[in-house]
Amino acid sequence: MIDLNQMAQALNYSTGMSLVLVDEFGKGTNTVDGLSLLAACLNHWLNRAPAQCPLVFLATNFHSVLQLDLLPRSPLLSLLTLETAIDGEELIFLYQLKEGICQSSYAANIATLAGLPPALVQRGLEVSDLYRTGRTIQRIDQPSSEELITRCESVVEKFLSLNLDDPSTDLQRFLKDELLPTVGEVL
Repeated sequence: MIDLNQMAQALNYSTGMSLVLVDEFGKGTNTVDGLSLLAACLNHWLNRAPAQCPLVFLATNFHSVLQLDLLPRSPLLSLLTLETAIDGEELIFLYQLKEGICQSSYAANIATLAGLPPALVQRGLEVSDLYRTGRTIQRIDQPSSEELITRCESVVEKFLSLNLDDPSTDLQRFLKDELLPTVGEVL
């Protein structure tokens, strides 16, 4: 909400004399909504008369705003990126702007610079490779759909095995000791 309020202020009160700094707007929501909101805001400014368009510096990881051609062709729009160099495995920031867009996020390099453990950075690269190649990523803290089906079948079997006509059936014990633990595994 804070980001949206700030963006609303910038959209409603900026003039041709304004400087607007936007850093990762839309990242606090799902990708489609964030990307759509960012594109709509940029289009709003780019569709103004040139004298009424503020100077906007935008930092974003929504590269698809360009890949999906969500912005109009406009002489008011310049695409700039921060120049970097790679020395072996080390990322070096040159602190100079150049025309173009960033070709890599350098997330692993930056994570290493920030002090994340090397094993964690390596795991991030592995997951990124899976995502980039279109292979499915399975969360290790959640069961697969096959496991869920097996667990659900187990719950149904336990419930169906209950003989309610048998006077020795202890329904409370059955629910507490057998059915609920299995249901808990499924959930």
